[in-house]
Amino acid sequence: AVVSTQSTGWNLRGELVQTFLGHHDDSYFIQEHPRVPDVLATGGHDGQIIMWSMSTGQPIHTFLNVIENEGRAAFLEATFTPDGQSLLTADGNGYLTVFGHDLMRDYFKGIVPRDQFFCTDYHSIISDRFRNVIDEVTELPPHMLGPPYMVDHDGMALPPEVQALIPGRHVLTPAEIIERNRKKKKKKK
Repeated sequence: AVVSTQSTGWNLRGELVQTFLGHHDDSYFIQEHPRVPDVLATGGHDGQIIMWSMSTGQPIHTFLNVIENEGRAAFLEATFTPDGQSLLTADGNGYLTVFGHDLMRDYFKGIVPRDQFFCTDYHSIISDRFRNVIDEVTELPPHMLGPPYMVDHDGMALPPEVQALIPGRHVLTPAEIIERNRKKKKKKK
């Protein structure tokens, strides 16, 4: 097996422009920044995403994908958001990770925890007597549920500052969402 630990940049004339050395295992993708032509990102099996300067070939920043008690997880794909403020990645464990730049880091510093899930992420879905999919806990179709609230890995609700970041959550508290779902459930019967 051949392991390619380098990424290369070519121009439209087929000329080698730059070689990027920094990965320790296969690199799977190279993604150009949508707003800054000199910046691109590479990622791969070594669990690293490296942001590079195209002109110098030097790394600007390195992100590591470390999973607790498991080591590094391979990055399989990534894309920048259209405004270039964030980099969205998918890894070999099925996680979607969003990396942002310093201005977003300052904004969310200390607010957004490392582990976060929607309270409904692990609810079972079942079929009702009409073969419609419904949430097992609330007995409502998923599209009828209110905006979910964020919880940590133990199922504990995250602070209000985090809840306010979810569209529609700035209006309702977790208790109000639960009550709203109960009322919808009663109307349905």
